[in-house]
Amino acid sequence: MESFAELEDRYRLTPVQGEKDGAIASGVLTLDREKTTVVLTCTKPVGYPYDRNGWFDLHLKGSNGVSILLHNALHTQSITHGMKDRQFEEHIFPNAIVFGADKLAKDGRLGSISFCLNKLRYFFWYEHFEWQSLYKATPQQLASLRRLRRDQERRYDFFHPLELYVIHQPHRVLRFKVGDSTYEIFSGYSSKGGGWSDLNLKAEPSARITFDTPVSIDDAVNRIWTWKRFFSQVAMQTLSVEAISAGTRRRRYPEATLYLPYARVNSQENSYPGDFHPGDAPLNRWRDRGALAEVMQRWLSKEERRRQFRISVVVENMRTRASITDIVTLCSAIEGLSELNEKTALSDAQIEVIVCGAAATSCGSNR
Repeated sequence: MESFAELEDRYRLTPVQGEKDGAIASGVLTLDREKTTVVLTCTKPVGYPYDRNGWFDLHLKGSNGVSILLHNALHTQSITHGMKDRQFEEHIFPNAIVFGADKLAKDGRLGSISFCLNKLRYFFWYEHFEWQSLYKATPQQLASLRRLRRDQERRYDFFHPLELYVIHQPHRVLRFKVGDSTYEIFSGYSSKGGGWSDLNLKAEPSARITFDTPVSIDDAVNRIWTWKRFFSQVAMQTLSVEAISAGTRRRRYPEATLYLPYARVNSQENSYPGDFHPGDAPLNRWRDRGALAEVMQRWLSKEERRRQFRISVVVENMRTRASITDIVTLCSAIEGLSELNEKTALSDAQIEVIVCGAAATSCGSNR
């Protein structure tokens, strides 16, 4: 799948055209994160009708024939030119752009969605590449390598190998099911270079969610963010989504590629002291993949309970009042986790002091 950065390089300024309800439109798509915009000149306003949020979907075609869907788009500016033969200039911001939208189902729903997360490979620190020294290699080993070199295509064969790198075949790392969704991690690698003297190989696992029943784009992206929170909580820092692709359950390739203008991408590793390191990720060895899948499954299965808790405490209560009841609810939710099976070392009196102090601080900050 193409990353957000690769899509920006490819479609930074690309001509687009389309038609909706008899309105002919043409213009330019500019990919630039939160400044992403589509400027269209059309014979009559496009984008109607809106949904209840004031958003609309619009299908366009790129100059290379690629099908483009502006999803949850909104007008940021509308300008009318002329009096008799009026032309409309529409400035549009899309909350999501789907390249290759024709790869989706006819109703625009998704059967599966995949994504890459920066530092996701830290959670699956497996041996994708192996190095082997050929120092004092046996004649049989050298003969096997010679057969792989296709000597008949080379006029000269300077055959004095010292090192050998083995690339393992990509495979599925883990798979489990939660509710109506199947969660999977696949291993793979990417390569750059490959010229006469330059080759850069990089192991990159990717995550996929497959739905029993196709879902909307919004629901699918929300599932990504739910799973993303698991990795971010373990890393104790925000991990960014770098690429998203989607398709049907049949997994036809190539799939559609999604671009999210609002998604912040931070690919810099070890950018500050104490940054998340491969050694910090628990259960990140091949032998631990079963245990890691079980932890993920249990965490994801409680998402609905966490959502209800956030609504009841954070949204409904915290904005209007500060109460010890809210703090007790929070503590009960934490202590209700089966993972925390040890009794706290604090006494009842100490807990009461902490609760009262937290309540007093919260009430004081609201005055």
